[in-house]
Order: sequence, then structure tokens, then C-alpha cells
Amino acid sequence: MEAIYQNEKKQKEIELQESKLAKKDIEVKQQRTQKIAFICGFVLMMVLSVVIFKSYRDKQKANILLAKQKHEIEEKNEELNRQNEEIAAQRDEIETQRDEITAQRDLVTKQKERIEEIHEDVIDSIRYAERIQRAVIPTDEFVDSLGIQYFIIYKPRDIVSGDFYWFAKRKNWILAALADCTGHGVPGAFMSMLGISFLNEIIAQEEVQQASHALDKLREYVIFSLHQKGAFYEQKDGMDIAFVAIDLNPQTSPVSLGSEPGKTSEVYTVHYAGANNPLYFFRNGDFIEYKADTMPIAIYENMTPFTNHEIQMKKDDVLYLFSDGFIDQFGGDNGKKFLKKRLKEILTQIQNLSMPEQKIKMVSIFENWKGGNEQIDDVSLIGIKI
Repeated sequence: MEAIYQNEKKQKEIELQESKLAKKDIEVKQQRTQKIAFICGFVLMMVLSVVIFKSYRDKQKANILLAKQKHEIEEKNEELNRQNEEIAAQRDEIETQRDEITAQRDLVTKQKERIEEIHEDVIDSIRYAERIQRAVIPTDEFVDSLGIQYFIIYKPRDIVSGDFYWFAKRKNWILAALADCTGHGVPGAFMSMLGISFLNEIIAQEEVQQASHALDKLREYVIFSLHQKGAFYEQKDGMDIAFVAIDLNPQTSPVSLGSEPGKTSEVYTVHYAGANNPLYFFRNGDFIEYKADTMPIAIYENMTPFTNHEIQMKKDDVLYLFSDGFIDQFGGDNGKKFLKKRLKEILTQIQNLSMPEQKIKMVSIFENWKGGNEQIDDVSLIGIKI
């Protein structure tokens, strides 16, 4: 019984130990579980802390960025407001300028209308002056009555001209002149009217017997009428002119020019004098240029009597008087001047044509040469054939 008791006691002790061990094992497991849970909770808290910290830092960055963007937006708003104010100010200024421009345009329109009225009045006056100038220039009917073959090219640059041509008859003499006055347009027209009036008065004087006498007198009239004293500040107004006098009573005389020297023929005495404007003379295709005196019909530093050239002219000989408007005209392919050389060549080429045909030819040549260029001066050219 003792042995059984001891066995049961030992058995109970063993069971108690086992129970304690089991309990201890359970406690160990619980402790391990708690430890694991603590570690997991700590790790989770660390992760959560990191996440929160990162979120906080990102939020701070975002806040800084937002603050910066807000500042930039505020600056842009201020700039926009400033620009709006400038635009408003500019708009007001533009409206003010537009009103001023409108007022100026209205004023300019009125001034333009006034200028057009004045221009129209001036043009009407100049056209009336043209009629007066044309009235004092010899008519075609008068020149036709002189018994010569001729052509006249007369092309003013403006409405009225500083060039003029003049014909008259004194006893048995035909008198002709072509002049180029200082200037063109209205100033030149005034001078041309003076020139025509002076020539009409001069030929009525019996003491004037030669072309050179006529130019000497004409110079005296111009100097006296324009009160020219020769001072350096004076306006050098005057004219260049070619003057011829043709005796219609023929004489028998040896032919001094042409292809048949030594023979006799009816000749007509021609007197020529020129102030800067030469005389071109053609006979049977031969050409002679009679030089003018290099001084104008005006006061001049070295005034001498004009030279009188006496020429023996026979039937079919041709004289040409011209102003410098023809030879000074720019044109052609290279925009150069026409020049005297070309004029001589063309006049030589057209000697077989009649006077009306020569006029048509010369007008056509001038217009083709000028082309689209502006006419730079008054143009005059006269051809005379016995």
C-alpha cells in the first residue's frame, strides 16, 4: 500500500510537474507571441512613422511649392494689373490720338480741297496766260504768207513756255527768231512776252539793219527793263536766241557751198546772229554750223557786239533754229541726253523729206527718245527752206 501510495504520490508529482511544465510552456508561448506581437507592432509603428514623416515632408514641400506658386501668381496678377492699366492708358491715348487724327484728317481734307481749288484757279490762270502767249506768237496763217517752206515744233514743258519763236516781215526781208528764256513755265513765259514785245519794237527802228544790230538792241532793252547792274547777287535773267534775216530779192552769185563750185545761181542773202544758240545750214546734204556768240541776251561780264554772219542761201537750202530742250532731253535705252551730234545726224538723214514730213519725223524721234521720261525743258525747233 505504501508502495502504491508512493507511486500515486510520485505520479501526482509527475502530473503536477507536467502540469507546471505545460503551464510554463504555455507562458513561454504567450511570451513569445507577445514578443512577436510587440516586434510586429513596433515595426508597424516605425513603418507608420516613416510614412507619416514622408507624408509630412511631402506636404511641407507641397506647401512650399504652393506658396511659391501663389507668390508667382500674385506677381503675375500684379503684372497683369499693371499691364491692364498701361493698356487702358494706351487705349485712352490712342482714342485721344484717333480723335486728333480725325480732326487733322478733316483739316487736311479741307486744306486739300482748298489747295485743289487754288490749283484749279492757278491752272485756269495759266491756261488763260497760254492763250495770251499763243496770241502774240505768229500764227500759221501769217508764216504761210511769207512765201517760205517751214515747220515749227513747239512743245512747252509746262502749259506756258519759256521758249518763243517770232516771225516778221520788213520790206523785202523775212525776219525769224527762236529764243530760250531763263526758266520755264510762268517765269519763262513772262520773259518770252518781253522778248516778243522788244523784237516788235526793235524792227520798227530804221537804224537796225543787221541781225547782230537787232540782238544788240534786244540786250539793251532787257538790261534796262530788268534793271540789271551786274552785281553778283543779281538774278541773271535773260535769253539765248538765234536771229535770221532773209532777203527775198534773189541775186546772181557764185555758189560757194555745195558740189558745183564755180557755177552761178540765184542766191538769197541771209544774216544770222546768235546768243548761245547756233544756226544749222544744209545744202545738198552738206552741213555747216554757224557758231553763236557765247554770251546771253542779258548783262554779262564781257559784253561785246554780237557777230553778224552773212550767208548766201539758194533754193532748197535749209536753215534750222533750235533751243537746247531737244538736245538736253534724257531718254533712249541708257537714259542719256540726245546731244547735238545725234541731232546733226538725224537732220542730215531727213534732208530728202518735205518740211511737213520732217516735222512729223522729228516729233516722232523726240517722243520715242523721251519714252516714259519726264520732259525736262521747253522744246523748240524750226526749219526754214526757200
